[in-house]
Amino acid sequence: IQVYKTRYLKKIVPMTKPELDILEHYTSAHLSDPTSKELRGVVVYDGVCGMGKTHDIIDQINRLITKIPAARVIYVSPFLDELTRVGIALHATKNGAKFFRPESWGKGKLHGLKVLLKLNCNILTTHKLFNGLDAEAIKLIQENNYHLIMDEEPTVMTLAEKKYKPNLSSNEVATFIENGTLITDPTTGLVSWNPQGLREYSRYNDVKNDCDRGNLIKYSDKGKPILLWRQNPASFNCFKTIHILTYLFKGSILQAYLDLYNIPYLIRDKTMEELFSNNKIHPYHKLIHFHQTK
Repeated sequence: IQVYKTRYLKKIVPMTKPELDILEHYTSAHLSDPTSKELRGVVVYDGVCGMGKTHDIIDQINRLITKIPAARVIYVSPFLDELTRVGIALHATKNGAKFFRPESWGKGKLHGLKVLLKLNCNILTTHKLFNGLDAEAIKLIQENNYHLIMDEEPTVMTLAEKKYKPNLSSNEVATFIENGTLITDPTTGLVSWNPQGLREYSRYNDVKNDCDRGNLIKYSDKGKPILLWRQNPASFNCFKTIHILTYLFKGSILQAYLDLYNIPYLIRDKTMEELFSNNKIHPYHKLIHFHQTK
């Protein structure tokens, strides 16, 4: 991975257009077998709000589907209103593919997502639903060679205690570990749920589900153990390519997460010339003066 970053990062970053032919980069002999379903890598589009990242990626999706009609995309955003806007923009284009949002149909949104995956649909969904991907959904994504578009940085790691309502206290965590309800893998730190440890666990059903999805890890240095919720790396590794639209990626939790789990990425940030070109802020660009410093 380090060799990959050293050899290819500097070559790709200076490009002045969004990477239309991402597939060619990731299916080259340098990186992996083109027939493989394994992750090719992540492209991070780093830039301030309003610089056209979403517009560019919508254009790229349409060009990808026009070039490869069988290509399938999952677009993830934190807001339903944004998904509606993106869906309308994608449908409005000449060759735009139809995208669908998961419905619960009385069985939960995750069930609805799996139905769309089985139908091999292009999908619009939220960060919250993405955080809840289970083994079955991950398998369907990989089998159908989906591409992921992630609008805004996702939550990839946080304190588990504050994730649940009511909060899961450190005392409860310690008790569950002591009585065998929570079992920790000594090598990976992954926490699994022991169905024999607690007979009545309805209040802790979300904790059990996160254990089953491989989202919980235990950290303890001194004092009581701490549970961390983290996005299962398999939910990224199942995609053919990943495109993340964000700002201030360098030094972020997301960058640390990708480094921790050895997920290769390319940082694509627009140059000053691109950001303040005439067609971006015309007619005001002539009124803005920059003082270049080292």
